[in-house]
Amino acid sequence: MVASRLPDLYAAVLAAPGITLAELAATTGLSEAQLSQDLASLEGLRLASCSPATQGYLAHSPSVALSTVVSPLEAQVEELQDQIARRRAEIAVMARVFRDVRLASDSSLGFEIISNPRQVSEVLQEAARRAQRRVLICQPLSEITDNSIDRSTTIDTELLGRGVARQTLLSTRTLEDRRTQHLVRTLSPLGAEFRTIDFLPTLFMIFDDDLAVIQRNDSPADVGAILLTDRSLVRIFSGFFSYLWEEGADFLGPGEAPNPLSPTQRSVLSAMAAGVADEAIARRLNISVRTCRRHIAKIMALLGAESRFQAGVRAANAGWLD
Repeated sequence: MVASRLPDLYAAVLAAPGITLAELAATTGLSEAQLSQDLASLEGLRLASCSPATQGYLAHSPSVALSTVVSPLEAQVEELQDQIARRRAEIAVMARVFRDVRLASDSSLGFEIISNPRQVSEVLQEAARRAQRRVLICQPLSEITDNSIDRSTTIDTELLGRGVARQTLLSTRTLEDRRTQHLVRTLSPLGAEFRTIDFLPTLFMIFDDDLAVIQRNDSPADVGAILLTDRSLVRIFSGFFSYLWEEGADFLGPGEAPNPLSPTQRSVLSAMAAGVADEAIARRLNISVRTCRRHIAKIMALLGAESRFQAGVRAANAGWLD
């Protein structure tokens, strides 16, 4: 295949700057037609070029070629990401209108029943985005799915980053569940609190004491929910949650210090806190600058930080810095 010949051809051009097509044919034993095709591939990758004056070929550095080929693609990706962000913002406005109108339709009753699981998910996500003070969660399931963890980590990291309190009651059966342990150890350093108790009656969530979303249990397969918007009813569930919370035990033991960062990410965080530049961190850890910046983005996302200074403060408060 042509691709399998390219490294050898690139090496030949690199070793003999200005080499011509005829000289390459004599050196490699390939026909000029084959070489023309291969050289065109190298030129397409910006790894080689032909001098019009001498008809000789010159090899170019892969780093320069990569910048020339990839930079326009990265710019396109950034533009797409900007478009996605704009569309999300536009739809978020409509989601608030949607939510307000739906709640207003049943405001006289103080509750609403939703049977569609997608609508239930939309209500929960929008309520989490609008929460300003606290979110209370009663989760009786014995284990959590990977999809639930990914969704929860994304939403709750943003929520905790806004300073919203998050308290979750879990079944004692989750103490041995690997996924639940991962979720607790990821969110606890950010300020989330988790307790366990032997018996939890049903799944419900409370947002700012203004809205309670309760799982409807008409049948084992029921995925519907009851939305309570009457504050007197919501306060009853808040009081019930407080009673269960006092009866519960902390998920993490007193000597545990949860830190979701890998050893490399911890080194990156320490260097960030010391004011070291990305390039210097990368050299110090023998990683690429791009990999270093990916680690930084991950750390800041976990901390819900918008700046390095804010990340340093939150990391110190969470005990992530040695």
